[in-house]
Amino acid sequence: MLSIGDSAPSFERQPVFGLPVQVPSSTPLLLCFVRSLSSPLTRERLAQLQHRHADFDVEGIRVAVITDSTAELAQDFVPRYHVLSPVICDPEQALFAQWGVGGHSPVLGRLRGLGLSSMRGALRSLKHGVGPIEMRQLRLPAQFLIRDGKILSAHYAQSLGEDLGLNAMLTAFKA
Repeated sequence: MLSIGDSAPSFERQPVFGLPVQVPSSTPLLLCFVRSLSSPLTRERLAQLQHRHADFDVEGIRVAVITDSTAELAQDFVPRYHVLSPVICDPEQALFAQWGVGGHSPVLGRLRGLGLSSMRGALRSLKHGVGPIEMRQLRLPAQFLIRDGKILSAHYAQSLGEDLGLNAMLTAFKA
């Protein structure tokens, strides 16, 4: 697992749409690892990101999403749901492994965070329909704020329903 002050693992990837995402970069970057785009919880997380996109944009922070979904699913999903951030597909999960993102707690621990608010969010996201189900490892999300190749903030979720911690990411950037 990566910590504050660590050098961010280097990579350059082409998102489904838009310009390549590169680490390190001259622009601060919020890198969000999410599960399959067909997951209602992922859709709720992306809605949270969309809602806060302007807050990061004002600070000059580029937001990028990494998913273990296939490019075919993402090519339909991104325009359908008007995703503002570049979405990088990593079905082979190489970036997940490189950044130490995975299932860090037992299955019951992952489910522990699925409280009433998470379930409401998942139900809200279901109104958009459910995409093709992708049976992948039950991965937990993670977020990293990177500036000048260094990690300013790292958050590995301990459960599926855990909050993104976007306020903490903005606070770490302004500090």
